[in-house]
Amino acid sequence: MRIREEDIGKLPRHLRSQLVSVLDPQRPRVEADGASAIPRFAVRHAPSRSVTPPVNRLRDGKMSKTEQRYQREVLHGAGLFEAITLKLPGGSRYTADFLTIDDGVPTLHEVKGAYRLGSEGRAHTAFLEAAASFSSIFRFVWATFEKGGRWSMKAIIDRQPPERSRPDDALPEM
Repeated sequence: MRIREEDIGKLPRHLRSQLVSVLDPQRPRVEADGASAIPRFAVRHAPSRSVTPPVNRLRDGKMSKTEQRYQREVLHGAGLFEAITLKLPGGSRYTADFLTIDDGVPTLHEVKGAYRLGSEGRAHTAFLEAAASFSSIFRFVWATFEKGGRWSMKAIIDRQPPERSRPDDALPEM
């Protein structure tokens, strides 16, 4: 659909100035009374060159080099990558880097590199919230690759399951 000059002229003044600024951003916008027009809405134009995603962001399902190294050196090739996502009580979600079964107990591993990104604080908060909510079901491991070439691991061992309000024999059968 092509926009004609006379159609633009029929629009209200504030819409006309916005449309002219979008169609011809180089043209200075001046109202009929001689004052410059102030747009009601800011219009952002797409950049002319392609934008490269930040280095620390990977596509879903792809391991970082640190995660690959952890799976190779610590898990010895075992472990399922991003196999489980937990819904946390606050409504947010936590996806562990690896899931392993150790001595019959499912263990969730979170792996971080030596370089501290801004997102690590948020990830650590979600990790601790998941550990507090699901420690009776899962074992949690926070692994950090140190600059000296070694792994630093902190485990949150499962706590006692929460007390039930009624005895096990009173639970409904499934």
